[in-house]
Amino acid sequence: MNNQILFLEPVFKEKIWGWNNLKKLFNYKIPSNSTGECWAISGHKDGSSIIKNGSFKGQTLRKVFKNNKDLFNNITSNEFPLLVKIIDATKDLSVQVHPNDEIASRFNESGKSEFWLILDAEENSNIIYGHNARTKEEFKNYIDNANWDKLLKYKNIKKGDYVYIPSGKIHSINSGITLLEIQQSSNLTFRLSDYNRPGLDGLPRELHIEESIEATSIPDQNVEFHISNKKINSNNFITYIDNEHFKIEKWIIKEHFEFEPSQFLLFSVIEGSGY
Repeated sequence: MNNQILFLEPVFKEKIWGWNNLKKLFNYKIPSNSTGECWAISGHKDGSSIIKNGSFKGQTLRKVFKNNKDLFNNITSNEFPLLVKIIDATKDLSVQVHPNDEIASRFNESGKSEFWLILDAEENSNIIYGHNARTKEEFKNYIDNANWDKLLKYKNIKKGDYVYIPSGKIHSINSGITLLEIQQSSNLTFRLSDYNRPGLDGLPRELHIEESIEATSIPDQNVEFHISNKKINSNNFITYIDNEHFKIEKWIIKEHFEFEPSQFLLFSVIEGSGY
């Protein structure tokens, strides 16, 4: 396997709930003060990162992945498997759900399970995480009557917290939160509610009620995973989750560390400096 490190130029997405924390926290040159997402590592058709160095400089990650599978353990997937984002939620996102692979395939997408690491959060921040409906009929009745307070579950959140959101889990990032998101490479979201807001174009944003009902796990499923922690000298290696979609680790490096990778890895530096 070729061990060269590819540095990437991100793709930015403007959102009605975005602001400028990507500039303030990470010194990114954002397109506007409505910037909600940084697609930091992306090979997706809706926005691929550009390689900044080496023999592939100037090419998209999407193109390099498709034409140079030897760089990626000769993975059999036709699409780059993961998408890494930094999300700046200055306002509440829509109440939403992502479908599993089977449902998503009808839309020519993969399913979307995702993991959040909270990078910054205002005091008393929370997220929507799950629902209270016991049956599909009860779920639909809550929606038809806009009974969101009874339907939705909330979870308090602070800097350093982590959240796993499997496909089928109702969720939303609420205002005042900046997070790192690692997800299956999919841009498919079903909106249940968007607070009757217009989009950036001034038009109402589309809802996907029937699709959401089909995609949501009913009743709500508890999410369990077990964190492991390994120390090598002063360095700390935390494994948050290891499943069929991704293995997510946080490396806290305090002294010199060398390793020989056996597979391709994605890195996001979220704090500190080094060389």
